[in-house]
Amino acid sequence: GTVYAGGDPGALFLSRDGFEAENGFNTNIGIYQDVSVSVAPGWTFTEFVSASRDVKDDDDYFFAGDARLTRAITGRLGLQVSFRYTYESLLPPGVEAWYQRTMVGVQLRF
Repeated sequence: GTVYAGGDPGALFLSRDGFEAENGFNTNIGIYQDVSVSVAPGWTFTEFVSASRDVKDDDDYFFAGDARLTRAITGRLGLQVSFRYTYESLLPPGVEAWYQRTMVGVQLRF
């Protein structure tokens, strides 16, 4: 079978203002990667990873990763297993810094 790999590595610059815990203008710098691979006829693996940190504050950073395996049943219907993980370093007290989720479901394309 044919294996197709495509992706767009890149860099991102995020500007945010109005974060209650900080004063002034904040700028983050980061990287991301987005890949989709057809591993066998009807099977697709996709992933997205991004990470960023504040330019001035080393304690302010964020990471997100998402991986999915999809099996096409028809051109519009598929089964999917996915895993997502995120971590954010600066959150209000009592909020968990990390989040992870595993899902199994049906995918419907329009």
